Amino acid sequence: MKQKYYFTFGSSPLYPYQNGYLTITANNEEQARLAFGYRYPNRADGNVLNFAFIYDSEKWENDCKKYYTNQPPIKEFNAEDILVPALLSFVKERAVSMRSETVELNPDNGKKIPTTLYTVDMSKLPLKFREFLCSENETDFHFPLNGGLPVITNKAPDKILHTENEITIRPEDDRWCAFVSAILVDNRNTIEPELDEERGL
Repeated sequence: MKQKYYFTFGSSPLYPYQNGYLTITANNEEQARLAFGYRYPNRADGNVLNFAFIYDSEKWENDCKKYYTNQPPIKEFNAEDILVPALLSFVKERAVSMRSETVELNPDNGKKIPTTLYTVDMSKLPLKFREFLCSENETDFHFPLNGGLPVITNKAPDKILHTENEITIRPEDDRWCAFVSAILVDNRNTIEPELDEERGL
């Protein structure tokens, strides 16, 4: 279930903002952190996060909101609005070997979902990304046409049984964020120009 996550900033000028907060709506905290990390990359040393604290909606309402009376968020984001374009850009520009339109079934309610399927050549991706699936095989990104984060599937060979096991990673799974982080955040070297301008750099 989606909820808002609140990212607060201290007074240091090294933060993107000072003495305020922004929100990111996401399925879970890992997704919110991933979206924040892509939008506002870690500092130069790579290990210092660009915010002070993060709170879920319940913690914010009960413990933190009182310290920000009449202070609206500096910005409000939806995790999907940050991550979907970033993933699409990565897939389209660097690794697509096939694209097709298809219809898939939602495993939760059985409804049909119009989907764009991108098949990715694993050999063109960073080593850390390939190692995550323990496979050199092609990987499929299933982007719902009505919006939403993609499901990722990969057929990994079973060297003992000499068969292929399909690995499915859904956005709500914990490892989805680690998987996407390996290609979006961990391998990112530059900050987009619009973010530089936003920070006054």
